[in-house]
Amino acid sequence: MSYQVRVDGDLSEPFQSTIGVLIGDTASPTLWNLFLADFVLTPHPDDFFLGGVRVNFMLQADDSAMSTGSTAGIQQHVSTFMVNCARDGLRPCGVKTLAFALGKLLSPLPPLYMGDTRLKYTETYDYIGFKLRSTHKNMFADHFKAKASKARRVANTMFALKVFVGCVPPWEGRIILGARVEPHLIHGCDVVPDVDSCSDALYAVHHYALRRLLGLNPRSMLAPLFTELNVIPIRYRRITLCLRYLDYALHLPPTHLVYAALCDSLALYSAGHSCWIGDIAYALAHLDVPVMLPAPRDLFREGSIKRLIASVDSAMKTWLKNTVQESPRLTIMKDRFEPMRQGPARRVLMHFRDYLRVTNVKHRLALTRIICGDSRFAIEIMGWRTRYREPVDMHLRLCRFCKSCLETPQHALFQCRGNRDLIGRRAGFWALVQPVSDIRPPQAPTTALEVFQALLTNSATVSLLAEYTYVVVTLYDEYQPFWPPTI
Repeated sequence: MSYQVRVDGDLSEPFQSTIGVLIGDTASPTLWNLFLADFVLTPHPDDFFLGGVRVNFMLQADDSAMSTGSTAGIQQHVSTFMVNCARDGLRPCGVKTLAFALGKLLSPLPPLYMGDTRLKYTETYDYIGFKLRSTHKNMFADHFKAKASKARRVANTMFALKVFVGCVPPWEGRIILGARVEPHLIHGCDVVPDVDSCSDALYAVHHYALRRLLGLNPRSMLAPLFTELNVIPIRYRRITLCLRYLDYALHLPPTHLVYAALCDSLALYSAGHSCWIGDIAYALAHLDVPVMLPAPRDLFREGSIKRLIASVDSAMKTWLKNTVQESPRLTIMKDRFEPMRQGPARRVLMHFRDYLRVTNVKHRLALTRIICGDSRFAIEIMGWRTRYREPVDMHLRLCRFCKSCLETPQHALFQCRGNRDLIGRRAGFWALVQPVSDIRPPQAPTTALEVFQALLTNSATVSLLAEYTYVVVTLYDEYQPFWPPTI
């Protein structure tokens, strides 16, 4: 098919298209918008306004939507739409046109007609990539659910590669998740802040994917998912992108419709009504470390949103740091150093950890689980509540071999002398370490953790440590934990 574009009587050069302007040609959206640029609905008293601008017709290529506050108003707009389409040689399809009612619904719903066709009412509708539902308190509930489902399918597809190419390494998996899964999890976050449990489905998928990538169980702690992979929690990622969009809207010219909507939202927020700005304030206040939204007048000050974004980043890091410092399950992660490609090792809260580059999958998983507090040692598993057992007091979680010390990873690796096989494996490990490092066995239980961290941050010993950890964990798994007699 051949096309020409006419503007003010001037014609463009003819061009060919085998797809068609109405069904997906590259230039289709722009050309269609230009074609209907002079389309104006007759004003109605019940029309909506944004910043003094009447908004009763929205158009994205051939996806059009009319809105007003009454049945009489929407019927008038549909009739006007029919007249304008006839003038421009278009024929709207009444069968594909749907009515979508928001707010308190009448019973029965009043009839609407497009020509001789009675329009059907729908509770759900997809418009420009968003799934809307009129009967849920959060009209975007279906959108959250759909995006979470798509993200989980994509993540499962990535992990299914294990059948063909083996386990996906953490570095490559992190890249794939960021490129293929995260876009679904952040879709629409700039205009739909997280204000209720609907967004929990998105968080759950993110946690699920990161846990599988690290090889952790579904009940493992959340903080290590982000500190070890250097990944921003999706909750903080979404609110940060929302604030960036707010910064963009604040700098638009007053003639822009988005700016008009922003001004209306600020007015509603100041009056204590529900609005987009209010949702942002709610999302900020309900972070793990609350962040306060500045007063509306302060938002227009230069750099205010950048400072707010920095506060969100600081809140995220404070939450992660507090979790690591306060949890007895993450003692290995406390105050550790991380080797740098340039310069000496230093303390870093979020970093892609060097031990995740260990090539042997079984060795890497064993080491990762110990570091992330997801081990099978008594210090961990005896803290779980099950159907038949209550959590065991910390001082009673004794080693299954020596039965005299707490069964911690560092005790099992470097201190326990209750099993001959374990002692022999330990001696073999140190025989391999001595030629490549000056790190020596701990002389006291209080130094075992420091020795473990030193081995972990040494590129010459981290693979040896991972292999030795796998051997020790396998040995411990051959024996039942030492449950206190009273349990």
